[in-house]
Amino acid sequence: MIINLESSTLQETIGTASAIVDFWAPWCNPCKAINAELEKVDQTRPDITIVKVNVDNHQDLVREYHIKSVPTVLFIRAGEAPTSVTGLVRAEEMIKKVSR
Repeated sequence: MIINLESSTLQETIGTASAIVDFWAPWCNPCKAINAELEKVDQTRPDITIVKVNVDNHQDLVREYHIKSVPTVLFIRAGEAPTSVTGLVRAEEMIKKVSR
C-alpha cells in the first residue's frame, strides 16, 4: 500500500511494520522516476508499507531524518535503525533493503 503522508506523524503511519519511506518533491524529476519503482514494489510485495513524504510540506521530518537531497528513500525494519539511499533505487534493491 502506498500512503501519501498528510497530517499524521510518520511513526503513527508506519506503526511497527517494515516500510519504505520516499522523501520527494513535486519539482524533482528524479522523484517522479522513482514512482514507477515504488509501484513495482507495491505490486509484488503488498505487505511492505510505502509512505511518500513531500519535503515541501513536512520540514519537521526533513530535519528529523537529516534529509539533504531528494529523492531520498529510507528503509525501516521493525526494531532497527533506518538506512537510506539518495537517488533512484530499483524495486528489487528496495525489497532487499527492507526485507529480512
